[in-house]
Amino acid sequence: MRTPKAERKAINIVLGANLRAEREKQNLTREAFAEKIDVSARFLADIEGGYTGVSLTTLKDICTVLGCSADTLLGIGAYDSEDAERFALKCCIDTMSIQTVRLARIVLPEIDNAVTT
Repeated sequence: MRTPKAERKAINIVLGANLRAEREKQNLTREAFAEKIDVSARFLADIEGGYTGVSLTTLKDICTVLGCSADTLLGIGAYDSEDAERFALKCCIDTMSIQTVRLARIVLPEIDNAVTT
């Protein structure tokens, strides 16, 4: 069952985005990859969308098939792609009310100025 967007955990969003990026790098369809790790394509879609997490067993299977580390999927250490971070941020923004998004547009330039000065 899908978790409402507002309840999705950031770690699941990052894991899902990184998993999808790694899967697509290897030109694997969602269906083909799901079969290799013995889950349904629907469950894999929920993982990639950040709607659900995975067990350690499933994480190990994913890493084995993709030939990558759990650190890569979880966004730990060196980050070779900004795509997962952008996706995670977009998912967070998607859960905000329009008023909060408008406020964020005002506050973000102030934060950017503080960081760059």
